[in-house]
Amino acid sequence: MDHPAAHIDTAAVAALREERVDWRHKAIPPALWGRTVAEVLEAAPRLSQLPTPVLSLSRVAMTHNRDVLAAWCTERRIALAPHGKTTMAPQLWAEQLAAGAWAITVANLPQLAVARAFGVSRVIVANAIVSPLTLRWISDQITEDAELEVLVWADSPRTVALMHEALAAHAAEAGPRRPLGVLVERGATGGRTGARDEETAVAVAEAVAVEDFDKVIAVNLRGVFLGLKHV
Repeated sequence: MDHPAAHIDTAAVAALREERVDWRHKAIPPALWGRTVAEVLEAAPRLSQLPTPVLSLSRVAMTHNRDVLAAWCTERRIALAPHGKTTMAPQLWAEQLAAGAWAITVANLPQLAVARAFGVSRVIVANAIVSPLTLRWISDQITEDAELEVLVWADSPRTVALMHEALAAHAAEAGPRRPLGVLVERGATGGRTGARDEETAVAVAEAVAVEDFDKVIAVNLRGVFLGLKHV
């Protein structure tokens, strides 16, 4: 199964090295305030020189894990969309996308806005988005940038109706918009989220498909997300 490659604005990511650190950056001691990220890296301070709490990553372990997972997915023809919301680090997103990740996953509008600021071309929002303000912003973004793909979840026909209502109203005001990609979220009995049974999941898919044939194509069915049971 072939998947078009997603990309990120590598120039924007590289520019992070030129930002100057200061009191706003946790675990950066006053002695390093005013230096650029590149200068701090060049100075190579020891962990004992950094105030706690401080998060450290093993470059060797991180590279190994990234490459092993990428190879595992490639062998099994699986499209990987890692949780960018876990790290919120565009530098790591860039490495994951370069290693073959199909998309970056986030959880909400602020996180999506970060992905957008760094030019991530395909983003999954692991939530049902029903806020009209958020939906309008996403609609404008995907309409203005033909290469941008945003996928959101839906776990009930009501969710689909709310999405369509907000997006159709926006299209009536702002003109034709690109449809928003929707994944049916299939949960599990006793799970935390998602359609709890097959009947509901089918109803969600049908709700999206029906909207596809409306006068205003506001949403587009892109697939199914199978969630694991949360306890």
